[in-house]
Amino acid sequence: MKNRYLFIPAGVVVLTLLIVGSLCDLTIAQGIYWADNGFSHFMAGFAMMPLGALIGFILGTLFKMVTNHQYKKKWQNILLVFISFAGLVCGLYVIGMQVTSYHAYNLHKAYSFLFGALSLVPGYLLGYFFYEKVNNKNLIKTYILIAVSVGFMIAFIETTKIIFPRLRYTSIVQLGNNSLFRPWYLTDFSLNKQFVIEHKLVDNEEIKSFPSGHSQAALATAFVMMFIPKLFPKFKGKEVYFFYGGFLYFLIVALSRMLIGAHYLSDTMFAGTVALLVYFTSNEIYLRKIYKE
Repeated sequence: MKNRYLFIPAGVVVLTLLIVGSLCDLTIAQGIYWADNGFSHFMAGFAMMPLGALIGFILGTLFKMVTNHQYKKKWQNILLVFISFAGLVCGLYVIGMQVTSYHAYNLHKAYSFLFGALSLVPGYLLGYFFYEKVNNKNLIKTYILIAVSVGFMIAFIETTKIIFPRLRYTSIVQLGNNSLFRPWYLTDFSLNKQFVIEHKLVDNEEIKSFPSGHSQAALATAFVMMFIPKLFPKFKGKEVYFFYGGFLYFLIVALSRMLIGAHYLSDTMFAGTVALLVYFTSNEIYLRKIYKE
C-alpha cells in the first residue's frame, strides 16, 4: 500500500465528524459532558507525551551524529548540538506544562520540567543508543520535513485560537448560559481578555476552544510514527499499522477533550482535517522528492 493512500480513510472519518460537529456541537457537548472524568483529566495532562517521546528520539539521534563525527565541519556539529539540547529543554517545558494545566491536575508550573522529562528523556536516550540501527540516508531531510510540518500546524492552531475565539463548554456550564455558545464558523469577537475578567473565568485559555491543540498533537504523533518503517528496515511496509495506531490515539484524545468540556467535536475534527491536509502534502514531498517513490 502506497503511503499516499494512508490518509484517505482517516480523512473520510475526520471530515464526516467535522460536519456532524458543526451541526450538533452543543447537543453533543450537553449529552457527554462529564466534568469529573478521571481519564479525561489524565489525558489532558499526558496526551502529548507520546509525541514528546518521538521528538526526544529525533533529538537524541541528532546528538549521536555529533559524537559519531558524522559531519566534519565544525559549524554543522555546533548546530546539531544546539538543536538537540535547545529542543530538549523547550520540549521538557512545553510537554510537561500540560500536566499543570487547569483541565489536568492544576499543579505548579515548576513541575513542568519534571513531567516533561518522563517522555522526552527516555525517548532521547533511545534515539542516542539506537541510532546505529537507523538506516536512512535521508535522515536529516526527513527530520526537517517532519519539523516544518508539525511546526507549521502548531503555529496554525495557536494563531487560529487567537484570531477566532470560542468559549469552551466548561465556561458555558460555569456561567449557566447556553446562549453564549457559537458554532465555530460564527466567531464571537466579543470574547477577549476583558470578557474573561468580567466573567471571572479561570484564564484566557477558556476563550480558546477552537481548534484543539491536544488533538492536533495526537495526530502529529500518528504522522511521525508513519516514518518509523523508513528508519528501521525491519518494519518496512508497515506504515499503515503505525499511522492508524496513532490515528486511533487521536480519536481517543479527541473524545477525552470533549468529555470534560475543553473542546467541542468540531474543535477536534477541524484540527484533524487541517492537519491531515498538511501531513498529506508533506508525505507527498517525502515520497516524490526525498524517497523517490
